[in-house]
Amino acid sequence: MPDLTAKTLLLARYLLPISPSNTVLDDHGIVVENGRILAVDSNHSLLKNHPEAARIDLGHHIVMPGLINAHGHLAMALMRGLGEGHLLDSWLREVIWPLEAQIVSRDFITAGTRLAIAEMLSRGITTASDMYYFPEVTAAVATELGFRAQIAFPVIEQRNAYSNTADECIHRGVELNDSYRSAKTIHPAFGPHAAYSVTKNALTRVFTLAAEIGIPVQMHMHETAQEVSRAHEKFGCSWIEYLDQHGMLVPELQAVHMTTLTKEEIQRIAERGVKVIHCPYSNLKLNSGTCPVAELYAEG
Repeated sequence: MPDLTAKTLLLARYLLPISPSNTVLDDHGIVVENGRILAVDSNHSLLKNHPEAARIDLGHHIVMPGLINAHGHLAMALMRGLGEGHLLDSWLREVIWPLEAQIVSRDFITAGTRLAIAEMLSRGITTASDMYYFPEVTAAVATELGFRAQIAFPVIEQRNAYSNTADECIHRGVELNDSYRSAKTIHPAFGPHAAYSVTKNALTRVFTLAAEIGIPVQMHMHETAQEVSRAHEKFGCSWIEYLDQHGMLVPELQAVHMTTLTKEEIQRIAERGVKVIHCPYSNLKLNSGTCPVAELYAEG
C-alpha cells in the first residue's frame, strides 16, 4: 500500500464520480494528501498542476468511491456455510442461535470482525453497517483498522452471551453511543432484531430514544412471507402497518430485507421516508424472497 500521506496522484483510465449519476469520466484521476482527496480532474491537468506529486498509474482500472455494505453481522463470517439448506426460521432456531450460545465471546467477535473487514476491503468495500453482539468490540476493531462503520447495537429479548434483556441491550447501546459521539468513522445506531423478537414496550423505547439522541434504527423487517403471515394472524395487519399504528414507521428506520410488500405498503413507506436495505445474497441463500427494488425506486 503506497504512502498516501504525501501528495500522490492516482491516474486511471476511468473515474466514476457517482454524482452526477450515470457519469463516467475518461482518463481522469484524483490527487490525495494526508488521506484526503484534494482534487478530481483529468490526468493531463493533474500532471500539469501537481508536478511535484508522486504518481501511481492504475492503467485501465476504475477509480470510484468505496462500496458500502449496508447491513451485515460481521463476526458471523466465522460461521459461513453453516446450516445450508435451511429456511430462515429453522436456520436461526436450530443452527445459529444454539451455536451462538456456545461460541460467541469478545474474542470471537474480534476475530470474526477482523476477517470480515479484511474480506470487504479486498473487494472495495470501505464502509459497513454491523448488527451483532458485543458492538463495542466491533467498533474498536473498525477504529483500529480505519474502517468506517455504522454499529447497530443489538436489542433482543432472549438471553445471550452479550445480554440478558432488551433493556440491558438498550442501556449498553446508549453508553456505546456516548463513547463514540464525536467519532468521525464510527456511527452508532439502534439495532432491534425484529418486530417479532422485541416487545412493543422495548420498541417504543428504542424509537423514542433514537429520536431524542438523533441516531437511526436498523431492523429486520418483512424478511419472509411467513413472518408477515404470522403478523396478520397475531395482530390482523402486517408489521409495516403495526409500526405505523404505533408511530414507528419514521425516517429514522432502516428496514432490512423487505421481501414481502404490497403496493400499498410500498407507497406507505415512501410517504413515511423509511430507508430500505435489501440483501440479495442472504435472501437467496435462505430462500426468503426478493426485495422489489424497482418498485421501491419508482415510489422514490
